[in-house]
Amino acid sequence: MSQNLESERLVLGVRPEVVCIFLIILISLSLFRAVAIGHIASDDMSYIVAARGWLDQEAFVPQSHWTVRHTVTLPMALSFWLFGDGEWQSVLPSLLYSLALVSSVFLIMCRYFGIVAALFGSAALVSTGLYSEIGTGANADVAEALFVLLGLYIFYDSATRKNGRTSRLFAAGLLIGLALLTRETAAAVVATLVLLFLFGSYTARWRYLVVGLGFLVPLVVESLYYVAVGEGAFHRFETVMATAGGPELTIAGDVREGTGNITDNRLIGPFAALLINNEFGLIFWFASAAGIAFLWNRRAQDGHEYGFLWLLMWASLVWVGFLFYILGLRPLPRYMVVPLVTAAFMIGPWLAGLFRNVVRRRLSIALLVMLVLAGLLGIDLSNKSPRHPERLLAEWADKYREPVHAEPEFVRRAYNFLRWKGVSPDSVRTEAPNPGDLYALRLERRDAVSDSTDMRAVDLENAEALDSWDGNRTLTGRLLGLVGVDERLRDTPLFRLVQYGEPARLVRIVGEKDG
Repeated sequence: MSQNLESERLVLGVRPEVVCIFLIILISLSLFRAVAIGHIASDDMSYIVAARGWLDQEAFVPQSHWTVRHTVTLPMALSFWLFGDGEWQSVLPSLLYSLALVSSVFLIMCRYFGIVAALFGSAALVSTGLYSEIGTGANADVAEALFVLLGLYIFYDSATRKNGRTSRLFAAGLLIGLALLTRETAAAVVATLVLLFLFGSYTARWRYLVVGLGFLVPLVVESLYYVAVGEGAFHRFETVMATAGGPELTIAGDVREGTGNITDNRLIGPFAALLINNEFGLIFWFASAAGIAFLWNRRAQDGHEYGFLWLLMWASLVWVGFLFYILGLRPLPRYMVVPLVTAAFMIGPWLAGLFRNVVRRRLSIALLVMLVLAGLLGIDLSNKSPRHPERLLAEWADKYREPVHAEPEFVRRAYNFLRWKGVSPDSVRTEAPNPGDLYALRLERRDAVSDSTDMRAVDLENAEALDSWDGNRTLTGRLLGLVGVDERLRDTPLFRLVQYGEPARLVRIVGEKDG
């Protein structure tokens, strides 16, 4: 805390921390507007179902492991109640969670390391592709990370004070409990606290019991609700066990398309995801360098201001080990928000230390610029208008005022877009089209001639083209395309740099009708 700035005031009487938070939020909103992931018709479909259930049913009972995430679904229900049922309303809670997360990162880092470190660390976080992704799509990742960060901070702050209030330890447990309600992966933080209890770290063991009591409160309240509506007290546990997917990582390491990973190998996949994925850019490489610097810095090993950072690092190590080596989850980038926040906390004071050295000041600025540019490149590579074909399906059904045929999965993922467009469910049909019918299809690539997922035999040879979308190419892809490297990259992992988003077509099937 010795590095923290005094409470200086600017000319206009505003504290510099307030100005910085305002700028960080403004930059975040600008990036959110540029990226704008929106509804991706994946887990968010279940969150929307639950939000509508809370509004439409007298006693809503979740039926899947997605719908028990109340810190996601209840704020979404509130957003729908206040502003109506729509796409941006479904995303609003995650956007606010994201702004709260980066603001918390800035304020906590500012307290322990000063405003310069807080700015460096916040810039590292905001410029990653994953931050923009979780801020513009309905998800559980950002809420979970926020509750984990605040819970660990309040725990550390109270545990390391000579006269730390017990009520704050209770509040820390409460926040960790909310994190677990958000997603079961937060059990990794519970495991971290159990290890600290066993080693007697940070505070007396009996005080961990206070944390445990706070942790139980949201779980008990939820159980009492289920009992009140006629379900068992363990409805959450039974629902999660019945619907959650099992372990997916294998030694073979087949890569799931769309994750951005180069390998999903059980042994190296998690670390490959952290170090080589466009969602993170160079942030974990920089965090590794910062970690080496801390190991050589004795003051960092003993100083109080670094104590919280060490707690985050231990929690992140347990997080990676628990999720990917015990549970065997596939290393999706969105599971890494807690390690991402930790990386920002490591980078901030490291770059600030370089910045305070007159000789190394230019180096610190150059490193920050490199980190931010790599992050922006990652954002560009991630932004290919996901679910645009589904949006087009809703527009086409509304525009042509006659039934549009499409394969079932295409229609399923377009459901909410159709609803928000006010299109009747009868306007889109899943049966195979006949001559004269409209048929919407998604393509794997621009020159494809059949639907990328429709296994039915649909004759498109003489179909009449009515409308089309060739898919967005990223700014990086457009620049590389100008120098003619498309074909050279086609059969390499780098082809994703220049490929387009999923194209879509609307055609009218031609030919003579049967009989």
